[in-house]
Amino acid sequence: MLPMNMAVIAGLMTILGLILHFGVHRVSWQKITWKWIEWVVKGIPDVLTLGILTATAIAKLNLETDSSLWAVATSLAGVMFVTWKILQYRVESCLKAADKEIKNRLERAKSESRFRTELLAAFHVFVKRKLDRTLAVVVSRQNSDRSASISNAREALTPTPQLRQILETLGTLLQARGNDKLGRRPNVRLGVYVEGADGAMKPLHAISMNQGHTEPFSSYRDHQEGFQVGATDRQSQIVRCVREKTPIMIVADCENAAEKGDFFFFSEVQRNYLKSLCVHYLEEVCDGTGRMVEGVLSIDADLSNVFEETEREDLLLCLQEFGLRIKFEMLLKSLLGEKS
Repeated sequence: MLPMNMAVIAGLMTILGLILHFGVHRVSWQKITWKWIEWVVKGIPDVLTLGILTATAIAKLNLETDSSLWAVATSLAGVMFVTWKILQYRVESCLKAADKEIKNRLERAKSESRFRTELLAAFHVFVKRKLDRTLAVVVSRQNSDRSASISNAREALTPTPQLRQILETLGTLLQARGNDKLGRRPNVRLGVYVEGADGAMKPLHAISMNQGHTEPFSSYRDHQEGFQVGATDRQSQIVRCVREKTPIMIVADCENAAEKGDFFFFSEVQRNYLKSLCVHYLEEVCDGTGRMVEGVLSIDADLSNVFEETEREDLLLCLQEFGLRIKFEMLLKSLLGEKS
């Protein structure tokens, strides 16, 4: 009776080990079956070894004359073997999981390094453009023997084209990332929204990467109620960002978010081009008249998943760096008296 009990215990321990392991990892029973077969095949050498060792131990203990003791020893050896195999597999699973985690972290580190290199290269582009423009004015003044004046500074610094170049550089960077990830180059629209005197958020500077017009946004005009900072119903993401003071808001798939009630379109036409959205809170910016108002950098794309929650840290770093330069150029624009 005792050997039978030990066999039952061994079987229960095996089943319990399977349930605990595969239940936690949510693996199908079909996979469990294949894993069990794999264990049996791999365990044949171990079983033979175990059998030899058990037989040796029995011989040394002179248990061959007592069949009941022989059965007990064999049952105990079997229980120990099954327990050992379960523990062995658990250790192997933990090691594999740790190895996978290390590889994921390594890939993440490589991705961050590559992105920051791209970010530095993007900064180099628009700083170099401003340097070239300033240098051209200085050389021109020297050649004409003119004295220094505020008009020279205004001509050299010219924030308006610099603002556009910053947005274009950011747009190019995001398009390239979207193409690498999705295999298609999305159109990206970028707009710097500021709070107007009427309490509505309006784009002060805006571009569309694949379109030539300078006013790619129209919803703020057609649906003004959703762009009022004090709006309580059907708020745009831009207004939500201002009211919640959220550093970054991401809608990876606008269509899917709308179905869940987390996003809404102001019109059906928007569904054709507003697929993914990212909004960054700029805090206070200068609106060009000298007023310090709240600002938001809004970016959308015509492909889903151009912006994703998994990229939150990278995107926030990128937009904070670009946002700082945008805020500086907007202050400079007001200081030099350029009209928006």
